[in-house]
Amino acid sequence: MARRPRADSGTLLTPYEQEVFDLIVTEALEYDAIATRLGITHRTVKFHVGRILRKFEVANREQLILEFWKQKLDDERRAWKKKARAKKSA
Repeated sequence: MARRPRADSGTLLTPYEQEVFDLIVTEALEYDAIATRLGITHRTVKFHVGRILRKFEVANREQLILEFWKQKLDDERRAWKKKARAKKSA
């Protein structure tokens, strides 16, 4: 299985892809809503979404959203555990 890039890594997405990504994962917007918000065409949004899905190795937007939030939860869990260990050793 190929290793997935981190969902919050700004280095793997272009600025436009990052904007589209943010609107998908934080607001679950559809293509037309994203196009209107960013002032670009539906076709351009579709192009960016296709590139994003390939970069994250997922089949659709729903999987992208799920992977993002799973990773976010894992990050929070790791931070909580680190904080708990630091408190315990203090």
